[in-house]
Amino acid sequence: KNRIFRPTQIYTGSHEEPYIPIERRAVSLERVRVDSLEQHLERNGK
Repeated sequence: KNRIFRPTQIYTGSHEEPYIPIERRAVSLERVRVDSLEQHLERNGK
């Protein structure tokens, strides 16, 4: 007897979304801030 309960998976996302390559996807604002800070520090030698 199988004692492991596996609930049914139901996809709840949108089905009509186009594929967007990773390089064109929006980045999080936090990542942009970190990148900008790193670039600023590199440019100013700190």
